Amino acid sequence: MQYKGGLLILSTGTAASDGDGDGRTRLGTKSFAGAGTYTFSVDAKNLKAGNTVQAYLYKYDGDSDRTYYKYSDSVLIQSGRSDEREAKAEIVTDTIRADRTDVWVRADFTPSLTGTLKLYTYAGETFDERQATEIYSGAITPSENSQRATFGSGKLKAGEYLIAVLTLSDGTSVVSNAKVIDPEPEKVKPTVTITSTKVTAGMTRVQAAADFDFSISQASFKLYQFRGDELDVDTDQVISSGSVYYSGRKSIGFYCKGKLTAGAKLQLVMTADGQEARSNIVEVQPSPDWGTPYAAFEVSAVKSDAASIDVTVDYSDEYLSLGDEFYCDVTIYEFSGNYTDQEFEDNEMWEQTTRVTRVGQANSRSGDTTKGTLTIPVKDGVTLNPGDRLIIKLRLPHVEWEGEEVDYLSASVPIIGENETITAPRVLLYNLSTDTSMGVRLREILSELGIEAVDVANSQLNETLGYLAGMDGYTANPEAYTGSGSDTEFMVMANFSEAQLDRFLAAMSSKGIRIDHKAVTTAYNVDYEFHRLIDDIKEEHETFQALINLNQLVKDAEKLTGEQYGQAERWEEFKKALEEAKALLSSEEPSLEDLVSADQKLRAPYLALTGMTELTGEVVIRLTQQADGTWNMEASLEGAPEGALLNWKWSSGETGAVLEHVSAADLITKTVTVTGENRYGSKKAQLRVPAKPDAAVKAGSDTLEVTVAQQAEQNNCPAPTSYTVALYQNGTQIASWTLDGTAVNGGALQAVFDGLDSETAYTIKVYAESPVGRSDTAVLTATTLEEETETETETDTETETETESESEPATETETESETAAPVETETDSEQETETETAAPVETETDQETESETTAPIETETDQETESETADPVETETESEQESENETVAPVETETESEQQTETETAVPIETETESEQETTALVET
Repeated sequence: MQYKGGLLILSTGTAASDGDGDGRTRLGTKSFAGAGTYTFSVDAKNLKAGNTVQAYLYKYDGDSDRTYYKYSDSVLIQSGRSDEREAKAEIVTDTIRADRTDVWVRADFTPSLTGTLKLYTYAGETFDERQATEIYSGAITPSENSQRATFGSGKLKAGEYLIAVLTLSDGTSVVSNAKVIDPEPEKVKPTVTITSTKVTAGMTRVQAAADFDFSISQASFKLYQFRGDELDVDTDQVISSGSVYYSGRKSIGFYCKGKLTAGAKLQLVMTADGQEARSNIVEVQPSPDWGTPYAAFEVSAVKSDAASIDVTVDYSDEYLSLGDEFYCDVTIYEFSGNYTDQEFEDNEMWEQTTRVTRVGQANSRSGDTTKGTLTIPVKDGVTLNPGDRLIIKLRLPHVEWEGEEVDYLSASVPIIGENETITAPRVLLYNLSTDTSMGVRLREILSELGIEAVDVANSQLNETLGYLAGMDGYTANPEAYTGSGSDTEFMVMANFSEAQLDRFLAAMSSKGIRIDHKAVTTAYNVDYEFHRLIDDIKEEHETFQALINLNQLVKDAEKLTGEQYGQAERWEEFKKALEEAKALLSSEEPSLEDLVSADQKLRAPYLALTGMTELTGEVVIRLTQQADGTWNMEASLEGAPEGALLNWKWSSGETGAVLEHVSAADLITKTVTVTGENRYGSKKAQLRVPAKPDAAVKAGSDTLEVTVAQQAEQNNCPAPTSYTVALYQNGTQIASWTLDGTAVNGGALQAVFDGLDSETAYTIKVYAESPVGRSDTAVLTATTLEEETETETETDTETETETESESEPATETETESETAAPVETETDSEQETETETAAPVETETDQETESETTAPIETETDQETESETADPVETETESEQESENETVAPVETETESEQQTETETAVPIETETESEQETTALVET
């Protein structure tokens, strides 16, 4: 009875806390009065199935300062619910191989309990949890469905057993069935095959199939394009890459639009579970080119009495592969000149028989030829009315939509009276003479097309375009042009039909020729004076380029949405700038200044919102010659940010920074465009021919020594490999030198012509050649001297040169840039120089010339000169300059438009110059 007067306490807790009164929850407390029955009222919410209930006596003895406890047996709390279930655990995966990383198990038990599932592996016939290896432990919920238990790789060993143990919160546990771990089977080796039966350069997708072990969830792929016999994964181009899951391995598509190159090879490389597999090699075939069907008139006008009309029609031969579905119809319609071509198309006027007349027709289903240059008869009973217009409609079946058709329209031409003249086509060329590289290349194309090339001189800049184009009713201006001229390369295509114009422009593009300032004759500009057209087109070109740039920026900006950027700091600024730019583009004839301003206002917030930066740097193309004589062109963007991801596109369709095996003739035709990821804009580059050589000539009595300054390599302009120096007399070439451009490193090269007649005028032409092509030609003139007299003439392609004279001891005199006699020199457009000397000297250049001499000297640039030494010679250049020099006073030099120079000396000198060039003449006596 030692606890009498103490407490009887009823507690609950886990079975593990039995005997720990202080760590359990009290259900009730009563004073202990001795042996007997005590009844407690408890809160049911404190009773949890699986826990225990335990009573204990408690008494504190103050005399001895001791606390006494005595515990009863504990009683397990049952759930007392109808959903009580028998605890079960089962491994349901049928076959367990040593390479598995997970298994499926099923566990069921009373839902009010919590459960923990553990997986063990063990060897031998008997499971002993203490000796087994635990490979997994995790909570599990009761369910009739199986659940996945993932334990990772390398946990299973063939020949051992796998078993599951389920432990519940009530302290009970159950053990599952044991599964034998089978050996890991041999895996399927990965294989990959390109299944597209024919791969062409125009395809957008390449199809393939692969196989790999089902235990591998996915495999990665790279599609390479290469040349040569074998693929080099370190250097060859990857044009597509990605991953595929096991379920989709039989049908894999690789996007490659615009990346395939005819003649190249394709190979797939797949990596699955660390193993690499390579596909079959497929060669890229040239793509079927549907192109853009085309119809155009071969004439710029049709006479009202014409019995037939010549047209050109073109479409891809691939249309013929459509078999019975193919047909082609070519119809010529006449309509009122009051309508524009656009109105004809927008209103589909070919369907309106009361407003248009069907003039002629060719149809393939009627056995007519419908491709090439066609002569289509005018239908019987049709009257062609002057003032009306003719247009061609080309109809072909749609290549993708069965039963559909597509119409293509030509540009229209006028009908003129039967007595009117159709002027032959010609091209007017300004600053594009035969001494320019571009002029030579243009004339090669025009010669092939049978089109006349006409040079326009500075003196003709006040002629009307109609006169220069050879049109009826236009006459020459009785006065020569007296303005300063222009350094702009300019080209006018006069009297062209649409077909001729398209052929000419296409040929220019294929040859890599770009003339920024060009025009065609129209009813509106034929009365313009040529110099006005140059100024207008030059200004229009700059404006048009600005308009193109702004229009592209607006298109890009319209892709940004308020949902994505509406909360950004500069969104409102961006929206306002975008609306202003769109309004400007829709206005009539926006100015260059307004276009540039709108571009700047929109570009800044656009870049800020997108996080993009302007693409910067200079595109540089470098050449490497190959063993077969072809060249590799490698482009780089110098000055680009480090690590920038760049994309390269060549004008011939290839991609990548390197273009391989390019013939020398094609080097100048290739243009490369670079864009960058997260960079706005693009950069372009094209190789250039060398600059006009800097040359000087020194005259003796029977020799001419020509010195040529060697040119160094520049960005996109390879150094010349040779220089050609040709000697002309009276317009006929009589000798030439070819100088090795690699012989002297940065020095000068020399060509000597000897055995010449004394006191005779000669013309020297010098041009450089590099792998890219031939430079502009430097033209010099010089006259051989009397005995013991030498002359030196230098050319300079800048804007000014000087002439110095030095005398030799033979005459015991010395002549410098200023003498005891006054000299006045003026050399620009419309210059005049009068010279009185004992012998005629003629100097013709494109730039300032200062000369003092007692012996004849002649310098000519941009043309050939015939000179006479017995009498004064007068010739005209493209600027119709005249020079007369008189020398007895100090030297005075002027270099402005319409200057006049008179120099009185003992020797008459006649100087003829052309704008844009400079010549220095050195005279030694």
